[in-house]
Amino acid sequence: MKRTTKTCKIAVDAMGGDHAPAAIIEGVKIAASQAHGKFKIVLVGDTEKINHIDPELSGFNDIISVEHASEVVSMSDSPVDALKGKKDSSIAKIADMLREKNVDAIFSAGNTGAFMAASMLAAGKVEGVVRPTIGVFYPTHTGTSFLLDIGANTDCKPHHLFHFGIMGATFIKYFSKIETPRIGLLNIGEEPSKGNTATIEAHKLFRNSNLNFIGNIEGGDIFAGAADVVVCDGFVGNILLKLIETYGRTFEVIFRKNVGRNLFYRFGKMLLRKPIIQYKETYNYEHHGGVPLLGINGVSMIGHGHSSPEAIKSAIFSAATIFERDIQGKIRQEIAQYKEPS
Repeated sequence: MKRTTKTCKIAVDAMGGDHAPAAIIEGVKIAASQAHGKFKIVLVGDTEKINHIDPELSGFNDIISVEHASEVVSMSDSPVDALKGKKDSSIAKIADMLREKNVDAIFSAGNTGAFMAASMLAAGKVEGVVRPTIGVFYPTHTGTSFLLDIGANTDCKPHHLFHFGIMGATFIKYFSKIETPRIGLLNIGEEPSKGNTATIEAHKLFRNSNLNFIGNIEGGDIFAGAADVVVCDGFVGNILLKLIETYGRTFEVIFRKNVGRNLFYRFGKMLLRKPIIQYKETYNYEHHGGVPLLGINGVSMIGHGHSSPEAIKSAIFSAATIFERDIQGKIRQEIAQYKEPS
């Protein structure tokens, strides 16, 4: 189903994240200034705090509206306590909007567990999907690849990993416009017999499908861009995510420390300033801003707790693209071909 003629309506949690609501408001304003009719935004949170920080939101009346939520889900709240005890929180409200189809997409940089749980309850899982998943883009020698799962599912059965591959490949096909994404199963060896029970059996499922499965890949293949989609369980994926997030900064610190000992440091610093900036940019999470929750009947974008205004803007644009291209609908079609027991 093509939705190019419909403006995407996105509900944004104004109170979620380490720098909320100021960073959220600023990011929403940047996105609104570049919307060009692509989307409209409902900013949900404490209206008194929102208006105190930026009373000039009225300048975006045609794009941004504000809805009050009296409670906030903290980062330390458990998902169960948040959903049961804080029904008027900004997270609960945007989830309700998705459930009632008052909005087409939702975004939060707040409590990830609570937001995922609220999203799944509101939208429901795609038929055939046992475990919805989250993935993230990361830089490689050849461009970018997509890694999933990154923490939603720490203990996985073979068909969970298989479904992650289906959903990840479908997402990349329509979001990044790669016609036949290469799927690699992260393992401790290339041979099909290597790994634990889950990866050995998942390998068989991938091999017997019509997906573009290139086989097992090892840790050394990750940054080489061996696959467009890298599949693993959420325990391994979350560790990799944290490594990827710090890799660029670690390189910069080591480089500056060693170059700083050189007599020609200042001259070299000037010459290398541009390459260093470009290198740091390849590891900048702000380009995508958030990660999609794949496998639910709706668009839900999860932001980093440290999300900057630029990251918020990028996440809003990503959500609008996922809606416009009906990627969740495409996932539903692909999963229907490979229904598995729970």
